[in-house]
Formats: sequence, C-alpha cells, structure tokens
Amino acid sequence: PYMVDTFRAKLNSEDDEETDILRFDGSALTYILINAVKELDAKIDEIRTLHEENKELAARLAELESLVKSLVAEKRNVVNKSMAELR
Repeated sequence: PYMVDTFRAKLNSEDDEETDILRFDGSALTYILINAVKELDAKIDEIRTLHEENKELAARLAELESLVKSLVAEKRNVVNKSMAELR
C-alpha cells in the first residue's frame, strides 16, 4: 500500500476529465526484501536446530529400543531357565 500512490492527470490534451493513475515507488522494496531474507534466515536456523534435536532423539530412541530388546531377551532366558528347573 505505501509503495503505490494514486494521482490524477489528463492522459491526452483533448481529455475533458482527469484519469486516476497509479504510481509505483520501489524504494521500500529493498527493505521489504531484506526483512524477508532475515525472516527466512531465522526459519532456517530454527529448522537446523529442530533437525539436530531430531537426530539426537532418533539416537536416544535407537538406544532405548536396543535396551528393550536386550531386556526382553534376558527375560526370555530367565523364564526358559525357570521352566527348565521346574521340569
């Protein structure tokens, strides 16, 4: 809105009435683009942080899954040993 201005002028010398004309002022565009790049840079930083956190959580999950598998195997061994002793 602040980059576009309206003014009235006769387009031809023979015109009886003035015409609404839009004028574009691109001087603010530089600042708009700079701020857009800053916003994108902040989002990229946030995505990088989330990606690192995701990698850490995936590693922790893999470790927990490994521990669960070993506990299940250990439980099976204990149950099998107990069953063998009962026979």
